[in-house]
Amino acid sequence: MFNNVSIKSRLMFVISLLSVLLIGVGGLGIYGLNQTNDSFKGVYEDRAVPLGDLALIVDRMQRIRLNTALASYSRNAEIVKQRKELTSQRDAEITATWQKYLATNLTSIEKTLIESFNQGWREFVEARERTMSSALAGHYDAAITNYDGEVSRKYDAAHATLFKLLELQRDEGTKEFGIAQNNYENIFITSVTVITLGILLAAVIGFLLIRAIIGPLNEAVAVANAVASGDLTSRIEVNSNDEIGRLLHALKTMNDNLADLVGKVRIGTDQITTASSEIASGNSDLSQRTEEQASSLEETASSMEELTS
Repeated sequence: MFNNVSIKSRLMFVISLLSVLLIGVGGLGIYGLNQTNDSFKGVYEDRAVPLGDLALIVDRMQRIRLNTALASYSRNAEIVKQRKELTSQRDAEITATWQKYLATNLTSIEKTLIESFNQGWREFVEARERTMSSALAGHYDAAITNYDGEVSRKYDAAHATLFKLLELQRDEGTKEFGIAQNNYENIFITSVTVITLGILLAAVIGFLLIRAIIGPLNEAVAVANAVASGDLTSRIEVNSNDEIGRLLHALKTMNDNLADLVGKVRIGTDQITTASSEIASGNSDLSQRTEEQASSLEETASSMEELTS
């Protein structure tokens, strides 16, 4: 399938794949960090901070109740005025803190408790104001009676609702922390799985790529060594069109051309050897005939000498 794909393209594919895996793992890690950060941010902003705000409101409510009690039991107009002024300051602090709390992310249960607290707080403020008014008017017995009765009941009701809100913050914070922890574990497991699969995939692709490069390259080296040692009988098969495939094709062409050239030289050498043999044979025949002629001449000369003697 990849025989016709160049080595450059294969390397670019592997690098691109590893880059995508790296980006994916990095993106997953960033996503996990953002999710964890959002979860813990929610726990802090919507649970931890409101818990402190509600605790502050509880403290200010207790101070208001104490101011109301001191204004009622002091039987002193100056103290009543001071406590009235301090109560107004505490009211302003409670209002500001309460509005800050209402701006957080509220659950449906919280909203129900908030409505209940608002109602209870209004009733407590009304009862408290009647007590303060009686004390300011010098009706201390009426103020004490109202404080011990209506004010205490209204305070206890509002205070109980506020404590339910405090407990709810704790419970919701615990639940949201558990969700954040679960998200972290899921993202951690997913990240480890993706990294492991990425490493395995990279190892497999790397192994296949190395084998695809080293195998044909070793074959090319073997062919070159065979040619260098004078062996031109190597059978070269080219199964790809990549860089190494083109190298093998060039070696095959070189090997075939060398084999053809050596064959032609061998044929020429054989022809020269045959011609040399024929020339040598002709020379031998010529020498024999020359010797025969010389022998005939000697015989002729001898005969002539006999005739002349």
